[in-house]
Amino acid sequence: MIPYLDLPPLRIGPYELGSFGLLVWTGIIVGWFVARWRARQVGLDPGITSSLVAVCAFFGLLGSHWVYLFAYHPEVFRHDPWSLIHIWQGMSSYGGMFSAGIAYAVFVRRWGIPFMPYAEVLTFAFTHGWFFGRLGCSTAHDHPGCPSKFWLAVKFPDGPRHDLGFYEWLLCFLWIPLVHWLGRQKRIDKSPPGTLIHTMLIAYGVPRFFLDFLRADDLPNCDLRYAGLTPAQYGCIAFWLIALRFFIRQRKRAAV
Repeated sequence: MIPYLDLPPLRIGPYELGSFGLLVWTGIIVGWFVARWRARQVGLDPGITSSLVAVCAFFGLLGSHWVYLFAYHPEVFRHDPWSLIHIWQGMSSYGGMFSAGIAYAVFVRRWGIPFMPYAEVLTFAFTHGWFFGRLGCSTAHDHPGCPSKFWLAVKFPDGPRHDLGFYEWLLCFLWIPLVHWLGRQKRIDKSPPGTLIHTMLIAYGVPRFFLDFLRADDLPNCDLRYAGLTPAQYGCIAFWLIALRFFIRQRKRAAV
């Protein structure tokens, strides 16, 4: 089994930065560099790409926290309305993704930026940043699962459990090679625009849907479920439907 790591916070003068916050910021910075590199590789403007990364990061972090509050733990907001601005005190990954996606769509429409080419670049970079974000979740152990004797379970203080953040970090070792394979120039020339992003909607949504069945239900402040599913699982279904629509349309176009 995997040992339970409890990393001390990094102290900078009177301030403390926990491993989760440090790794999330690392992921944002890495994503920014990768996005600019990818933009140059496919002939897009790195400056526009930088602006889009900033927009997605800001609204993604904000939306991630707000969805966490209202969909997962509304009691926190009822108890403390100021929790709206405490963005590090709870996040929803799907809340961040959908918020960033909406902000991206508004921004590119407002400034007349091509939607799909830059969306593909940001998706490519996202997987690299997600590696560090989920590593942060792995060190913070903020996604505990149900008790288990699985060989990849983590030895939590109350006994071995699935650690969903850790499992998703391991999946990054598949997702990153996948976007590099999909992003090869020969494949880009043969595949319709949008193939990379919609493939990733499936590649992320399918394992995440099933992982959420392993979430702990025997701990305080467990995630709410609606009709037996977590909010993230409904996000997974939305990802599937978006991707399915894209591939059906592409198949119809190829048949014409």
